[in-house]
Amino acid sequence: MNNDFLKMLMKLAGLLLTASLANVASAVVPSNTQLPTVSGTLTVGSTITVNPGAWNGERPITFAYKYQVCSATGTNCVVAPGLFPNGPRPNLLLVAGTAGKRIKVIVTATNPSGKKNATTALTNVVAAYPSSAAPLVEFINGLPENGSHSSKTIFQFQPTGTGVSLTCQLDNRAATTCPANNKVTYGNIAPGSHTMKVTATNSYGTQVASHTWTVAPLPAPVPCVKADGSACYHPPVGATWQWQLNPDDGQTAINTAIVADMYDIDGYANDAAVVDQLKSLPGNSVSNRGVTCYITAGTLENWRADSEDLNPQVLGNPYSGFTDERWIDVRQISKVDPWLKRKMQMCKDKGFDAIEYDNVDGWQTANKTGLNITFEDEVAFIVYLANSAHDLGLTMALKSNVEQIPKVLSYVDFAVVEECFAYKECTRTDPNTDGQYGYDMFIEAGKPVFEVEYKAYSASNNVCARANSLQFSTLYKKVDLDSYRVSCN
Repeated sequence: MNNDFLKMLMKLAGLLLTASLANVASAVVPSNTQLPTVSGTLTVGSTITVNPGAWNGERPITFAYKYQVCSATGTNCVVAPGLFPNGPRPNLLLVAGTAGKRIKVIVTATNPSGKKNATTALTNVVAAYPSSAAPLVEFINGLPENGSHSSKTIFQFQPTGTGVSLTCQLDNRAATTCPANNKVTYGNIAPGSHTMKVTATNSYGTQVASHTWTVAPLPAPVPCVKADGSACYHPPVGATWQWQLNPDDGQTAINTAIVADMYDIDGYANDAAVVDQLKSLPGNSVSNRGVTCYITAGTLENWRADSEDLNPQVLGNPYSGFTDERWIDVRQISKVDPWLKRKMQMCKDKGFDAIEYDNVDGWQTANKTGLNITFEDEVAFIVYLANSAHDLGLTMALKSNVEQIPKVLSYVDFAVVEECFAYKECTRTDPNTDGQYGYDMFIEAGKPVFEVEYKAYSASNNVCARANSLQFSTLYKKVDLDSYRVSCN
């Protein structure tokens, strides 16, 4: 063989090997080679900047920033809801709540191969806002976004400084003295552009905080059609069902031996094989047996695999009784949309037919959530959830939100209800519904009601007789929602 030709082949092989190794080397998750740092004046009212540090790994690399406030000793580090911008922003305005605290920032580097975190060193202690300075005023908690569908909104703000007086103004309305609790509510907000202003004044000067946003009418209901053009799953009125979110004692999976028309199971804990198995069980009281995907929408469950994917800026207080679950600010749809859409897609990919979104009633416990969610905000959120599910070919269950039925009935497909008989809110004739709403409205619209009672079953309490007369699909269940069930139909 010609030596020149041999050398050429060897050179070519070397180039190919080098290129291959380069590709292997580049297709790796980010790795931090120089820690991120924080710069800027550590005084309330000043802005600090985060340098993401140096990173190796596949390009491109993008960065997100999670700001935490810690005690002066560097302990008890928490994300303060509503006060700190999180996500792609490398800048942070130090608000009054940071005085006497230290800051650290978790930088998340993401590339096509994955993501890694690196954390800055703790800053020095943040100094208080100067007493001999013009006031500082800042909005706290979430603000209405462009395209908001709410005609009512709540603004909460925080002044800093000495001898501060505050006035509030919406659009061209006359400015008025702000409420003493630094929270103001505006209702009857028409579609269009609006601006809210808070003017803070003291002997050293004046500062104005303003927020401009647009209000839009609620969108029309999106028809539910599968990608192949076929009809979506719509369980009929009177269908039997099983609701199991937890395995039985000593078991690791749900009970697939129970035959029903509709199953409602945890979307994370069950895979496509379980969904297929439930659909293939014997019995055909309905031709299109369906399986519903249970996921939370109004709260974040910290133990779920995707909990780190949600922008922490939208988090509120812990859900009552569950320290590892927190309320979500449903007004900030642009921030929750990517996370929720991934959850919805998970349901679709596993073969589920419908979605049950839990905890969509934060408006009822606005003080407990730490957020300012209104009735109108929640309606807009439910409409968003329903239309998003329909876009994926999935139908949606309204979960235990009886007061909003008149507003959302045209958007949702069936109801999942807890103890409407115990709470006397099943129908418009029940004492706790004021004649304005009730789950009987679903039946009148040809949409089923899947209802559960948690008291021990008794034939003498007449619940099943009434449920059957209303055409409700009622179960008696244990509170832990294992496989135990007594079905009224």
